[in-house]
Amino acid sequence: MPARRTTALTSLLIACISLAVSPTPASAVEFDELAGWWHGPVEHAGQSSEVYLHFVAEDGKQMARLSMVAMDAWDVPVGTVTIEGDMLDMTPYPFPLEFDRRTDTLSGVLPEAAVPVYRIPVKLRRVDAPTIPEPRRFDHPVPEAAWSTDTGAAVWAGLALDPQRELLLVANEAGTVHALDRTSGEVRWRRDLGAAVRARPTIDGSHAYAIADDGRITKLEVEDGAIAWQATADSGGPPRIEIGKEGTRYDRYASRIVAHGPRLYFGGRDGALHALDADSGREIWKFATGDIITAAPAVAGDVLIAASFDGHAYGIDAQTGKQRWRTDLKGPVPGDVVVANGIALAGSRSYDLVALDAATGTLRWQYYYWFSWIESPAQIVDGVAYVGSSDALSLFAFDLSSGRLQWQRKVPGWAWPQPAVQGNTVYVATIGIGPATSRRQGAVTAVDRVSSEILWVHKGTPIEGAPQWGYAAAPVADAERVYAADLTGRVIALRTGAPRR
Repeated sequence: MPARRTTALTSLLIACISLAVSPTPASAVEFDELAGWWHGPVEHAGQSSEVYLHFVAEDGKQMARLSMVAMDAWDVPVGTVTIEGDMLDMTPYPFPLEFDRRTDTLSGVLPEAAVPVYRIPVKLRRVDAPTIPEPRRFDHPVPEAAWSTDTGAAVWAGLALDPQRELLLVANEAGTVHALDRTSGEVRWRRDLGAAVRARPTIDGSHAYAIADDGRITKLEVEDGAIAWQATADSGGPPRIEIGKEGTRYDRYASRIVAHGPRLYFGGRDGALHALDADSGREIWKFATGDIITAAPAVAGDVLIAASFDGHAYGIDAQTGKQRWRTDLKGPVPGDVVVANGIALAGSRSYDLVALDAATGTLRWQYYYWFSWIESPAQIVDGVAYVGSSDALSLFAFDLSSGRLQWQRKVPGWAWPQPAVQGNTVYVATIGIGPATSRRQGAVTAVDRVSSEILWVHKGTPIEGAPQWGYAAAPVADAERVYAADLTGRVIALRTGAPRR
């Protein structure tokens, strides 16, 4: 028999045998088989967490709900469930999973809506319904208020303290800079800058610098608020779209002015890093990145380190404005870069807190925040970095040298601003949403630096109809008081001594 015919017959025989012995395909999974709760641990970059998925029929629809323990988010709607064979997915938030009837498991990767950068695998197993915890109450002692002053408009920009002149600078959404007596809260002077201010004022000797949303920089005399000069270097960029409106980028803040010797540095909405002459406001150089900059840069020797919404950190020669290095941080960096001991810290919306060698931009260490942007700039004291979080609803303390987590403490709400440290206490400001009993509350919280125990909590008042409320501005502190400003425009001085119960 010809070899070609033999080969053809052999192939046909093998195909027939395979068909004869192949098992009957299992029937497609039904939604009723999935109904109930599923649970799985997740791991990434040495960190672990856990998620739940809840399948439930609602109004005749097949629905899925996701719970993320790390962010106190429970039974959040993911969408309707579609099933094809042993595969299921969700709409409008894709979360494809494969059902294995033999092991009774669901396998896939965490949805991009929850984890925007990394593909993190998850395997879910059927469990009994968990006990969903009630929102944390934070029923701690309440500090005594020394004074309170209304500035007339929401305060986003952090506060600046001048101990020598015993005053506090605060700028608001109406574009007004107030100089308040730190002992009494009385207004010493005010200056209208003509546009909203989202950047913290900078005090440098006898002068202060403020930058408004229109890109205009004002140099002021700290003593009386007189204007020394005004200049516009930022050529402008896409307008800020407020939270709650379509297209928002959650670019809540603006880069403050960094004063270093005879020069000023800041990042602009035009996507450029700018260097100005401090005496005249004349621009010396600018360096373009790929997107807006809301993070203030930091100076490390002769290197200026900046970070952009383009997802990169840059090492720039402080004298010439030429790039020395660039490092991919995998997501927008909204909060200020902070440098200490040759290490630059930046928080990314990739959920990574990244420590870079300030001279070379090489990675020293990084820490992954589960399901949470890192909007908060670090506050570094005695070799420890205190960093807030967004949906992690926590204050973290890290050893700056190694990146080792010393402690994590849950706080009342989104900790976007930079914490303040005075003595043995960290003060963290948080933002809330919804009623005062929600899982995200606006407050000022005092935390012991060593034990991480909460010492007291001052709670804000919700603003009816507002998308968020509480304390969005970075607080400052001295030995007697901590000063904070809220989204109603009120500045409050809280005594740091023993609170009332």
